[in-house]
Amino acid sequence: DGKLDEPVWNSSNVAKDFTFPWEDGISSATEFRALYDDEYFYFSFKVYDEDIVFYNDDSGEMVIAKEDRCELYFSSDYSPKKYYCIEVDSRGRRLDYLAVFRRKFDFSWEFPEIRTAASLFDNGYIVLEPDVEDFASKLRGVLDE
Repeated sequence: DGKLDEPVWNSSNVAKDFTFPWEDGISSATEFRALYDDEYFYFSFKVYDEDIVFYNDDSGEMVIAKEDRCELYFSSDYSPKKYYCIEVDSRGRRLDYLAVFRRKFDFSWEFPEIRTAASLFDNGYIVLEPDVEDFASKLRGVLDE
């Protein structure tokens, strides 16, 4: 549903120190939260942005790369050799891909069975993974490839 109204989110740590590594300047205030249990991994972003870039375009997932969005990167180690990415826009649409260092993207790859949601609020948007079946084991499977 794209809302952070379940009380369990209040128990999570909040990361707020985000930057744009590709340019100088201040990024929009963003709060990242993550929770997990034996079977699931849940994440959320709350982005304060009064000028959200969004294209009402259903021509394919690549339009998301032109929009304001939240990005998560996963790798089995700290080297940038091979990594997986999920990018989610302010409406919950997803772009996911496999990449190899240096900017070699495989956009045909898709993260298995992940669902995302988003909601707008007065000063921005919220993106979250609301209910994904066995995300943690799927993530481990992907990273072991």
